[in-house]
Amino acid sequence: MAKNEQPKIILAAEATARTDALITGVAYSGGTFGQTWSGLPLVVDLSTLTIAAQTPLMYNHRYEPEYRLGVINCINDGKAIIFSGEIDTDKPLGAGIVNEGRKYDWQASIGADVGTTKEIEAGEKETVNGREITGPAAIVRGAKLREVSVVAIGADSDTHIRIAAGWTTTKQGENEMENEKKSTAQATPETQTVQAAASVDVNAAVEAALAKQRAIEAKRVADIEAAFGNDFPEIKAKALGEGWSCEQANQAIIKALRESKPALPNIMINGDHATHAATIKAAAMLSAGIESKDVIASVSEPAVEAASKRFRSGMGPKRLLLEAALANGFRDTVIDAGNLEDAINHVKANFSNVSLTGILADVYNKRLLQGFTFADQSWRQIAAIGSVSDFKQINSYRLNMLGGFEEVGAGGELKHAQLSDESYSNKAKTYGKMLGLTRQDIINDDLGALADVPFRFGRACANSFNRVFWGVFLNNSTFFSSGNGNVQTSATALSVAGLEQAEQGFYAIKAADGEITGIKPAILLVPTAIGTTARQLYNDNVLGISGLASTSAKSVAPISNPFAGQFKPVVCPYLSDATLTGYSATDYYLLADPMHCAVIQAVFLNGRQSPIVESSPTEFSTLGIQYRAYLDWGVALQDPKGGFKQDV
Repeated sequence: MAKNEQPKIILAAEATARTDALITGVAYSGGTFGQTWSGLPLVVDLSTLTIAAQTPLMYNHRYEPEYRLGVINCINDGKAIIFSGEIDTDKPLGAGIVNEGRKYDWQASIGADVGTTKEIEAGEKETVNGREITGPAAIVRGAKLREVSVVAIGADSDTHIRIAAGWTTTKQGENEMENEKKSTAQATPETQTVQAAASVDVNAAVEAALAKQRAIEAKRVADIEAAFGNDFPEIKAKALGEGWSCEQANQAIIKALRESKPALPNIMINGDHATHAATIKAAAMLSAGIESKDVIASVSEPAVEAASKRFRSGMGPKRLLLEAALANGFRDTVIDAGNLEDAINHVKANFSNVSLTGILADVYNKRLLQGFTFADQSWRQIAAIGSVSDFKQINSYRLNMLGGFEEVGAGGELKHAQLSDESYSNKAKTYGKMLGLTRQDIINDDLGALADVPFRFGRACANSFNRVFWGVFLNNSTFFSSGNGNVQTSATALSVAGLEQAEQGFYAIKAADGEITGIKPAILLVPTAIGTTARQLYNDNVLGISGLASTSAKSVAPISNPFAGQFKPVVCPYLSDATLTGYSATDYYLLADPMHCAVIQAVFLNGRQSPIVESSPTEFSTLGIQYRAYLDWGVALQDPKGGFKQDV
């Protein structure tokens, strides 16, 4: 087995042939079994097992074409896997297996891809497949059944397995069945339990499986006949003969229809495909509400002029899809529910320079950015903003010198300074969601799918970032603390007196060696309830008039504002958000310029500070175009010496 190869489960199973070519039975009894790659007995959780649409019958788990014996149908009833099918006796190997089955018992086993495993400790019990499993063992969940093989000896030794070609209910057959019952009676209780799980109602289960298989095959044939009708008889014969699914047949029909249409020249403006693509892109951006100057920067001024003339009524999703499909060979002049899938398939072909996914990505990116910047951006004024190259934890360091300069003696010898460092960690994580153009958006020609949806996604991204950022900032009881000397409890409310108290507290913060830091406050951070007061303290030189009650005009004098123009106010609604830990409508903060000493840091992967939009692959049958929008960021508190909190 290669180093990175997914391990295969090989399980013993019961299989009984009713005719020379028919093979039926129980592929897995639901109990434990051993595997060379596992140190513990394994049990496959059938409630999480998936089965491929077509399960091949192989010989001895050999995956070369000559060892393929046929195709079988497998049914998972939650307690066992029942299978039925037909061995290809045209192959010498298949004929030999059937002939050998008249003399000796065969075993069957399954091969499956492993999903996850859960270990059960010794003595621990857990119910799986309707039976109690006692550890030590390992439960395999999320496995996918890939094939069933005819083998001489399987891994599940508790399951009695036999392929008896031409087995009937003659006297000989009755004797064989009686011997089987005696063998079961002589087995141990544990073996009897396993055998019973594998053999109870096997005949009825096999008959039901065969009936279901015939019904499935009849429906498949009928659906393919209806899908093709009288068209493409050669492809239809191939679909019926090779066991194609209805989805495979539909894909073949679409491909054949596309290839049968005469090639049409792509629609062009002035004979230039690139110009046509730019015009469509410009029309979509303008219709989405993106400003003309930004559209011109993205495409060109002539493309914007051409879009304004040609698409005067705007461009909704349906017209955008139609233009892109026409440029890729689409023949219809309108799009409705009947031809929508065909239009999307033409767009996905990407035969020309007009790429719908590319145009939508540009529109979504710009509208997302508009929505992102529309939300509250006050965090930018108080945070240090950094860039990281991966998602590993980063550490920032600040060097501190212990002790100041000392007098130099007569000998002129200078002493070495002692340095200490303070570290602050941060780490980026990914946040995102899916968005896209749905089938309903296209049919309804909903312009909001181009304008409103990406704008709201951008705003939602910014709101999510704000909740993370301010959630970290407000949860600061150990950051703004008496131990750090950067908080005043029972502080004076915001006013000249309160701000004076905060300023004195800020300058009283000491460095690691007990010295004054020399850091100066520059920002007054407040919730919205006291935002007006903060702006007055910053903007107004005069806060009122004194001596108005006096009869002497000489005693009337203006009350000056000593803090005018000193501390730039930053008003943030999240500070009083009751859903965040540590919120307050009255607390306020004096902060240093984050370029000098930041109390909080925001980092972004590769420095990208706005959402990223990328196309996301969809299944063939998905009638829509999907995108993912995401942003990678991290937030962490940093240096407590850069701020002082007034806890009112």
